[in-house]
Order: sequence, then structure tokens, then C-alpha cells
Amino acid sequence: KTSAAKRANTQLTGEKDDYRALFNKLTVQMDEDAKDGKITQEESGGFHQLAQRLMEGLQSMQDLLEEKEFQLWEKEGLLEYQEERLVNTEDLETEMAAYINEMASQLLKRGKALPAGLADQPYFGGAKKAEEERRRFRP
Repeated sequence: KTSAAKRANTQLTGEKDDYRALFNKLTVQMDEDAKDGKITQEESGGFHQLAQRLMEGLQSMQDLLEEKEFQLWEKEGLLEYQEERLVNTEDLETEMAAYINEMASQLLKRGKALPAGLADQPYFGGAKKAEEERRRFRP
């Protein structure tokens, strides 16, 4: 989205420059025509006002596109940050599961019973499988 907004902004800037060049050519031509009496000063002035409003509208559109491009850039950065935090959370979850498994193994080695429900949880005995799945699905 950010690159699309940037391309649109670049295209709009190019079009604005083209319009400004055309506007300048037509202004010179109309000024010459007004001096030669081919058109009236009112007609020339009306063109100048319309052309000026067009240029102001194009500038407003460009400003809006630049603002939207910046907002997209900020949101993209926020999404990258959230993705990084999610990956960190997944890593911590895996570490915690490994710790629980290690504690459960120590209890079993000492001949003690596991706390109620621990054997039913995905932690005990499932960490190796969960780690394999995580590695397989992670890009």
C-alpha cells in the first residue's frame, strides 16, 4: 500500500508539473492574444482564475496523498513491531513449555506424581512435536 501511494504521489507530481508548464504556455499565449486584441482582458482573466483553481486543487490532492502515504508508513511500522512482539511471545511460550516439561521430567524421575491435569496439558510430552510444527510452519 505504501509503495502504491508513493507511485500515485509521484505520478500526480509529474502531472502537476505538466499542467503547470501547459498553464504557463497558455498564459503567455493568452496575454499575447489580449495585447493583439484577439481576446478581451476579461476572458484572459477568467482563464487565469480557472487555471489557478485547478493548480490549487492538484496541490491539495498531492498534499493529501503525501499525508496518506505517511500514515500508511506509520501503520506499516506498527504492524512490523506487533509482528515482532508476537514472535517474541511465541518464543517465550515455547521456552515456558520446555521449562514445564523439564520440571515434569524431574518429578517423574524422583518418582513423584505430576500435578493434577499436567499430563493432560499439551506441555508434557508435546514440546518436541510442537517445536517441530513451529519450525515447519515458520517462514
